[in-house]
Parts: sequence; structure tokens; C-alpha cells
Amino acid sequence: MKTIKQSDINHLRRLLGYVKCEIGGDEQETIQRYAELSGVVDHDLDDEAKQRIVESVRKAASVPQYIRRAVTALEKVVKESGDTVDAETLDESTLVCNASNRLEIKE
Repeated sequence: MKTIKQSDINHLRRLLGYVKCEIGGDEQETIQRYAELSGVVDHDLDDEAKQRIVESVRKAASVPQYIRRAVTALEKVVKESGDTVDAETLDESTLVCNASNRLEIKE
């Protein structure tokens, strides 16, 4: 079996972050996320916001399962490969996708 260089693993981590941000959760996860958020928002949604939610759920539903399984498999490989060597800090942080579909680092 061929060994993957650590720099390539780090590129794969970045790729996974981007892909996960683009495809989001599956349809049920997306619906659940909006259901949880609806309890936080203290006003009714306008029609544009409702349309964006519907589009987001449709986008999540349109991602083929084989793509989601491939992302999961790649995550497993990257996770088993060890720690990131070019991290800027030693503190633990998490990559999340914000409301505008941009990657954001949470400390």
C-alpha cells in the first residue's frame, strides 16, 4: 500500500471541509437544523427566507448517497492518518459552515 504524504493529507482535510460546506447535511439533518433554529428566531420568516430554506433542503436532497459515503470514507482515512502538522496553534478548533456557506473556525 502506498503511503500518503502529510502535506497531501492536509490538502485532503481542506478539500473535505470545502465539500462538506458545499453539500451540507443530508435532507433530514438540514430539516432538523432549521427546526432547531426556528425556536431561536423571535420573529416570523419572510417569503425570501422560506424560499432559501426550501432551496437548501432541495440541495441537500439532491446530493447522491454515493457522494456522501465517499466523503465519510475519506474522512475516516484522513482521521486515521494522524494529526495535522501545519496547524497554526495547538488549541483545538473546529471547522464549521456558517450561514453564508463559508468555512469558519470555531475555537
